[in-house]
Amino acid sequence: MDDEMGKVRWLEQRKTNGVWYIRVPVPKHLIPLAGTRAKRKSLETKDQKAALKAYRKALGEIEGEFERLEARLAGSTRIERVRLTGDLDALTKADLEELVRQWWERREAARSFDDSFLPTSQEISDLREIDRQSTPDSVARMVDRLLVEAGVRSAPVKMGKFTTSVEYPLVDRSSQIYRRLIDIVDRGLRIEEQLLLDEAEGKRRAAYDPLFNPSGDKMGQAGSSAPKTLEHLIAAFQAERELQHGKESTERKYDLLFRTLREVWGPDMAVRDIDRAKVIAIRKTLEALPPNSMKRFPKLSVLKAVEHARGTNLAGLAPNTVNSYLQNLLAMLRWAEGQNWGVKLYLRDLAPARRANVKRRGFTPDELTLLFDALHSFKETNPTKFWVPALALYSGARAGELCQLQKADVRGVEEIPFIDFSVFNPDTGLRVDDKNLKTDASERQLPLHSELLASGFLEFVENTDTDRLFPDLLPGSKDDYAHNFSKWFGRFKKGVGLHQPSLVFHSFRHGFRDACREVGISEDLAMALGGWATRNVASGYGSKGARRIPA
Repeated sequence: MDDEMGKVRWLEQRKTNGVWYIRVPVPKHLIPLAGTRAKRKSLETKDQKAALKAYRKALGEIEGEFERLEARLAGSTRIERVRLTGDLDALTKADLEELVRQWWERREAARSFDDSFLPTSQEISDLREIDRQSTPDSVARMVDRLLVEAGVRSAPVKMGKFTTSVEYPLVDRSSQIYRRLIDIVDRGLRIEEQLLLDEAEGKRRAAYDPLFNPSGDKMGQAGSSAPKTLEHLIAAFQAERELQHGKESTERKYDLLFRTLREVWGPDMAVRDIDRAKVIAIRKTLEALPPNSMKRFPKLSVLKAVEHARGTNLAGLAPNTVNSYLQNLLAMLRWAEGQNWGVKLYLRDLAPARRANVKRRGFTPDELTLLFDALHSFKETNPTKFWVPALALYSGARAGELCQLQKADVRGVEEIPFIDFSVFNPDTGLRVDDKNLKTDASERQLPLHSELLASGFLEFVENTDTDRLFPDLLPGSKDDYAHNFSKWFGRFKKGVGLHQPSLVFHSFRHGFRDACREVGISEDLAMALGGWATRNVASGYGSKGARRIPA
């Protein structure tokens, strides 16, 4: 009987009085709603047989509570979900902007003087000395107040034994969304400062901002002799790029760069003063900035993060990442030059040609055996974690192509099953909003390998009752379904002993190209199967040495 009791999950006996009870961990995403990390329930007996009998009923009651919490969460809007759980990642960019817009409207009184008050020249001078950027904690406190006022779950601030009346939101301050909120609010406070100065002096110099100052001139105040500043340039370039490429792409590629420019050059620096030395200073800063600094050090400015990295010997951004940001900076400067903003500088060699630090390769047969021996345990319990790598192994498809698949994409012609990699729904012919392919050549129909069929892939598809084949994969920070999965796979492969930086999820694609070479598949057919855009790109994949993919 003791052995049987030991095999029952979550069943425990109190050492003090011998009474049995059940302690069930609350699913992580439900903890904020449940208000605890585990649900406990006494079985009100010291007898083992009676405890086993009462266990089933108690477990059913607790699981019923979880189901009710799940239903409450599922029936909520994104904003309501954030208020219930504090999970900022549930917010879309539109939700985020709406929260900030409401905060901005509540602060309207702070942006104007009372009619009976006329500031003196000294008071106007004092306003110019305000430097909110030097107090990032004050911006973070402002963000906390914004979230509390929006109804996000909060708790009173405790100072030693005392509990204050000040509330702070129960959110992850290291999250990208929280960092994004700090940047937006900081931007709003800067514009608010300039609007206040403008009202005091009877001028209009505040830069255009689509959220905080939509009536401002995107190109600087018309007719003004004052030189255009970096803040004018960022606002105008950002507005035009968002029109052409969307907010998500602009934020992803330029947010960190804009922050760095504001800190290193200063938002009020005249655009005409940008020179080669200043661009090199940006490059030096980026080279010393640790990766994911906004997540790792959410309370540090860019320069403080660089200082911290140098003091603790942290590695800086990878050369390719630095060069990507520099290319984006040069694109903005060329845009300014084309707009006759006074930018004239020698741009050659400021962003060196990209050089890879790691040469990726395909998995060896032994490595594949090690991987799939471990992955096989997920086939029934978490099929996404099994089938996405299995499909990659036998198709060479990119992670993004696989993670966004829909049930309708698995089809057949003349009894030949295949995957239709396309952004269009095969039944309606309409484009699917949340599907993307890297190039036009990526659109292809790929027959399913016999090993996938033998492993039951078609049965898995048949039993899927949602439109998306892998509905548990949610969009990541770049709005693609592969983002979080790729991070999980990176941790998983290290967990089974594959630590080499040359091995990543994309290694399946390299291995597929090697397999095509080994069996003599022609270049043109291999390019079509893998969705490579050009022969040059395809030739860079694989080790060019034979690596047999085990059946």
